[in-house]
Amino acid sequence: MLTDEMDRKTLTAIFDRLIPADRHGPSASEAGCIEFIDSELAGDYGSGAALYLDGPLNPGNEEALMGSPQFLMPPRERYLTGLKALESWAQKNKQSPFHQLNNEDIDSFLKKWNPEVSIWAVLSTVRLFLS
Repeated sequence: MLTDEMDRKTLTAIFDRLIPADRHGPSASEAGCIEFIDSELAGDYGSGAALYLDGPLNPGNEEALMGSPQFLMPPRERYLTGLKALESWAQKNKQSPFHQLNNEDIDSFLKKWNPEVSIWAVLSTVRLFLS
């Protein structure tokens, strides 16, 4: 699924900052998280097989009822679109591929990310990986 090498390197850079190698164990990429995400995106999860992806009946009420807009793209498309956008941001703002940014720049970017989204994304990924 992650056939673009740049996407793979970007995802590795992010995951390895969130779960770095230390004396207790390997980094996310060393533990196989990238391969796990890749296999999940290639399967039913990635295609959104269990998700309702049709548009809302009343878009005006959607955020009030759900608390946030409904995703209309399956996870695979969201991941790939997000990785491309992240690479574009790095090229524009840092004149470098994201995976070549130093740790401080990657950390700064991740800290500016919505903390609720990032912690849930990490917890969901770790939960799926460990189950």
